[in-house]
Amino acid sequence: VSTLEKQVAVIIMICGVAFFSYVMGSFNDFLRKYDEKLGREDLEGELQNWLASLTRLRKDQQPLSPDLVNDIFEFFQYFWRHDRLNTLNQDDKFLKVLPKSLKKEIISYLFSDVFYYCRFFFLSKYPKFRNDLAFSFLPREFKPGQLLLKENTEVYEMVFIMSGIVEIGVEIKNKFVSVLTFDRKGIFFGDYNIISGKKPGYSVRAVNYVEALALPKEDVLLRLEENKDLKDILTKQAFKRNYMILEAVQKIKKENSSIYAFAHNIGERTKHTGGKVALPSILRGVNLRRVDIAKKKERNRKKITRMISDIQTFKDNIKTFTAQCTGEMDILLKQLEVLNAEDSEPEEDNLTVHSGDTGGQ
Repeated sequence: VSTLEKQVAVIIMICGVAFFSYVMGSFNDFLRKYDEKLGREDLEGELQNWLASLTRLRKDQQPLSPDLVNDIFEFFQYFWRHDRLNTLNQDDKFLKVLPKSLKKEIISYLFSDVFYYCRFFFLSKYPKFRNDLAFSFLPREFKPGQLLLKENTEVYEMVFIMSGIVEIGVEIKNKFVSVLTFDRKGIFFGDYNIISGKKPGYSVRAVNYVEALALPKEDVLLRLEENKDLKDILTKQAFKRNYMILEAVQKIKKENSSIYAFAHNIGERTKHTGGKVALPSILRGVNLRRVDIAKKKERNRKKITRMISDIQTFKDNIKTFTAQCTGEMDILLKQLEVLNAEDSEPEEDNLTVHSGDTGGQ
């Protein structure tokens, strides 16, 4: 075998190994993408069949609107992508045979961030409570402006914020008025309403894109009934926090109702006086605040202008005074030089005469 043939054989072997590695890598990548995306095609197919069955239930068989179908698909795509329990449930055949200690480790591994940031609800003294509830977590997303809780509406889920900013507010004259803003991971809402069975006296709205986890009302109540001591603790905590929020809400409502009451009164008085009416001082101070601020700004601007002018005048006077002082000093120095010269001239004359007399003798 010649040297050339050996080199060709080595090159073929190297190329074969490289080609095999490329094929296997592509195949593994295909399997990974299938698990991440294409593996959900079966679920999406089931979802499409389910939507089609809804259409068949109508007598006229009118299809669902495209926007509604798109919203449903977006919801489930997010749900499937972020469901931490998509391959795990309490009836899982592998999980069933594991000892409790290992089950606890698995749940802690999957939800350690939730248990930490929401530790005021998932108290470490009650591990069974949080481990059991963990199997009920449902991923949720909220777009800016979307409501997490709606005022005077039944609450069916408890919501735990994992990212994003939310605000508490109320509807006043068909306008959302913000009361409190929360930019903290782990804040939660709905516990008071689920425990007490009352509708919320405020709304919770997403300020920006918010990701959260939700717990169904029935599961929360079931686990609380199994832990009476914990239920007492969380109930006191929920009632206290709800009272503080409602205090802030009532304050905002009172302020806005006063403004609107005065505005309505002024509107009625204007109708009966041909559009001419003197505004009450309290309303004038609230509604014409921008005018007052503008006047203050104008007054301040004039004051600053006068100050700048005075400073400039003072600066010019200083320059004039300095120039005058310099001129006076020059004149004084010249006069001193003249006097000095006059004082030295007689002394020279005396010396001259004295020398002449000496020479004569």
